[in-house]
Amino acid sequence: MERKTRPLNKKQLRSQATLETLRAVVDKLVKELGFEKMHIRDICREAGITPGTFYHYFSSKDDILFDRYHRANAFFNKLYDIRLKKMHEIDALKLFLKEFIKWERKRVIGVLIPFQRARLLYHAQWAERERAATPDILLALFKAGLEGGTIKPGFSPQQLSGFFVCFFDGMVINQCYSQGKSLVRPDSLEPLVQWLESLRVRETPRSVAQ
Repeated sequence: MERKTRPLNKKQLRSQATLETLRAVVDKLVKELGFEKMHIRDICREAGITPGTFYHYFSSKDDILFDRYHRANAFFNKLYDIRLKKMHEIDALKLFLKEFIKWERKRVIGVLIPFQRARLLYHAQWAERERAATPDILLALFKAGLEGGTIKPGFSPQQLSGFFVCFFDGMVINQCYSQGKSLVRPDSLEPLVQWLESLRVRETPRSVAQ
């Protein structure tokens, strides 16, 4: 998952700025029109670009949704490389959960709903273009914890990470059905946090061990 990045040159910086403008325009138009009613011509007009420029970045309107998938993968892979893999696995899993919630809360609900529909519809095609970060990160953390003795044995890393993935999927579905209101209550995650803590291997105090 670890990857090195090189500084961007001027041309790449301009291209990145245009892409960020397009992303901001999409969020704005989705709030005003909704994703289904938003057309490529609306995006081009609002961003002040030609259709040719739009198609330089995206092959279609649905490709905007893949961009959301790509951005999430990049964010969480970076989080894993910089912080998570250096932490105690239980603490890393709790931080991942916290950052996942923060990420979801920033999403425009009008994009989140068609995104989830497209993620299911184009699952195989998206996976071929780019692996989803969340399952790999969770599997790596549970595997490291079991092998390192920081997580209690009893379940395989695949079982533990599979449960987490199902939880995330359910949480996002609830977010869609509640129109972005299901993640407002912080205590809704407490059972999962307690479950994670129950998996932590407690170190025996030296005085007792001796």
